[in-house]
This record gives sequence, C-alpha cells and structure tokens, in this order.
Amino acid sequence: MYFYKYLNTERVDVLENLKIRFTQATALNDPFESFPAIVQKSREWYKVQFLKKIRIEAKQYGFCSVVKKKQYIRARKRDFENYYQCYTDEKWLFEQTQSVALYDSLVQGYLSVSSNNKNVLMWSHYAQNHEGYVIGFNPQHEFFKYGVMKVIYGENRPFLDPTQPEQDASVFYTKSIDWKYEEEYRKSMPFVRPQKCNYSA
Repeated sequence: MYFYKYLNTERVDVLENLKIRFTQATALNDPFESFPAIVQKSREWYKVQFLKKIRIEAKQYGFCSVVKKKQYIRARKRDFENYYQCYTDEKWLFEQTQSVALYDSLVQGYLSVSSNNKNVLMWSHYAQNHEGYVIGFNPQHEFFKYGVMKVIYGENRPFLDPTQPEQDASVFYTKSIDWKYEEEYRKSMPFVRPQKCNYSA
C-alpha cells in the first residue's frame, strides 16, 4: 500500500520545490471536522462527575482524620448547583468546542493522503476534474513512522467532555461517514518546538 496525494495543475510547485502544505484543523474541507459535539448528559451524570471530583480533591488534601475528610466532602457538595450551571452553559460549551480546533491550529497541521489512487470522486474534487496529478508516498519511510492516523468514519462526531481537562484526540481524525470514499490517512506535524525554560532563583 502507498499513500497518495491528489493535486490540481496549479500545484506543480509541490514537485518543483519538494514542499507540501500541512493544513491547520480550522482550514480542513469539512466544516464539522475537529469541531467536537457538545456532550448532553443528564443531571445525575453531572452529579456523579462532581462527586468523583471532590473525592479526588479530598484525597489530595490528605486530611489527618476520616471525620475531617467527610466534613470537607459534605461542604463541597453544596457547590453542585454552581458546578452544574457552569458546565451546562450552552454559550460557554460552544466556545469550548470552537477553541479545540483553534488552539490545535496554532501548534500543528495535517497532511491528508489517501490509500486509493483510482477514486473517481477524488480525481474530480482534488485533481481539478481529472486534469491534475497524484503523488505517491512510501508509508514505510521514516517520515511516516510517527504521527500517522487512519481516519475514522462514523455517524457521530466525538464529544467534548467539559468535566475533563484533556479531550479524546480522535476528534482530529474522525470524519462523517459521507467522506468514507476518501480512504484517508492523516499525518500530523508540529509547527512549534518545545522550549526548555531555565529558571534562576
């Protein structure tokens, strides 16, 4: 199997300069891509998440007695209404879903390739009505050793869980079933390098 990139005639510069674009999540062709759905759970589900949260907090504080630990949990339970209103606010949730793709676009991009070089729709959509060309890449090359994911096609988008600090990375390689014909693989590439910080006293 090879990876294939469909290109139109105007992109002959890819061959001339041996450079190819890694597209940011906000510029991908599907407007729903990298845009998680808002989780819709019951009030009871949020209550369970809240109890887990305050029990973890109580454990981290390391109370010297079981009584003090129980007192802390009992007091914190009174904050559930604020917690519930915060994490179910639609405006805030929508802003969070938008920020997922926005923040990702600041640090990395994606090279979209296909495992099929004979797809008529791909030749029509991405190769200028069959007038363009296709580049083949060897997936065994060291360049594709890391950061390559096979795109998942499904009926539902990944959900944003507002109660968790980290989200499921599948949001960046999940697409609607309507795009299944692309047989896509995706290679990520960071735009920035981690910097070591030296702190002096």
